[in-house]
Amino acid sequence: MSVLSLTPKEGNPVTLNDLQNACASLDVTVKDEEREDYRKLLATFHEAAAELMNMSALKDNISVAHVPSLFGTEFVKDYTPQLIIVLGGSVRIPACNCGLVGLKPTFGLIPYTGCSSNEPTNDHLGTMTRTVLDTALLLSAIAGPDHIDDRSSFAPFSVPSYHTSLLRLSNPIDLSDLRIGVITESLASPTLHAGIRSTFLAACSRLTSISHATVVDVSIPLHTKGPLIWTGVSKPGGYLTKLYGAPGRRTHELLSLNDQTRMPLPQERWDAAYPATKHIYLAGAYAANRFPALQAKATNLSRALRDAYEGAMEREKLDVLITPTLPTLPGPHCRDGAGPIEKMRGQLGVTENTCGFNQTGHPAMTVPMGMVELEEGPLGRTGRKVPVGMQIVGRWFAEEVVLRVGFAWEQGNEWKEL
Repeated sequence: MSVLSLTPKEGNPVTLNDLQNACASLDVTVKDEEREDYRKLLATFHEAAAELMNMSALKDNISVAHVPSLFGTEFVKDYTPQLIIVLGGSVRIPACNCGLVGLKPTFGLIPYTGCSSNEPTNDHLGTMTRTVLDTALLLSAIAGPDHIDDRSSFAPFSVPSYHTSLLRLSNPIDLSDLRIGVITESLASPTLHAGIRSTFLAACSRLTSISHATVVDVSIPLHTKGPLIWTGVSKPGGYLTKLYGAPGRRTHELLSLNDQTRMPLPQERWDAAYPATKHIYLAGAYAANRFPALQAKATNLSRALRDAYEGAMEREKLDVLITPTLPTLPGPHCRDGAGPIEKMRGQLGVTENTCGFNQTGHPAMTVPMGMVELEEGPLGRTGRKVPVGMQIVGRWFAEEVVLRVGFAWEQGNEWKEL
């Protein structure tokens, strides 16, 4: 989960009594020493919700089958997944931090059957592999409708052989026939690490000099509101899904999992939850009372965000868009006994370039683009470097183009040396 801010603005109306009311509706309590931290989280959520409601109307947790872990904590101790891989977050985030290729395909291209839902309109399944070619091979095996999950009804009945398409390229490095747009707003964020920015700009230059692609800047102002729109869907929607399962879907419900997350929650389970999980419950309960139209408004704005990206691609005749995948480097673990705000500080702004595409449904893939020296933690400023990624975004169901750009980059560059 990502947060937009941890510091409420002066005059914010959210009080400890609002927090108490949210807790009462959930039949849980928070520790006295954590009450102010959760009030601040609720207050910054209020600011995000209020901003979104005033806009003109125009989604890292991975659980593997048979491995007893969920929500990244001991929140659910007695549930072991029995079906395939369960994803509750973006594959691009862990892939980026681990130097892997991570693909979030077009909404519905991979059926969601057997997987836990955050919110049905931003649920995606994706792949994490060592290479783009491996990604293409895996995608060829799992893409296409399964006639169980209605999200996959968007997908073409017959999907391309992505792997074969890449192998058939006579000169896989050559992108001279493609136009690539750099979303300028992704480089203007105050959260963006200087080392990531310089590595990304160097990668853009290499796409031009080595792959002969046409790389141009493109401004999409609504890109900066992507996290706000995602928050307006994922918080109230995630809350409702935890209470009732994925609503209004023709799919396979994970009834045994739903039993573990609906109310009333045992207090000991609540106490074991990570702050981000608690924040979904608290923000959802608060929104139900104070911003009942929040999810509906954010859903409409999701379409506006999709139109903004597609309009820019059409106007500039672009084949793909690119951004830094993550604006920040991975940080150290918190100290023992850290409070909710301290625990969530490392998530501040981390999904500002990724979560919007969960809402719009566009295919988005991260590829490693270089190495940047750590600055924090016990290994900070010791010369130890970590991978950073470039995100490649295509039109709906244009995975072949996204994969081709990533494959060209991979074939033409030794990213570990950049």
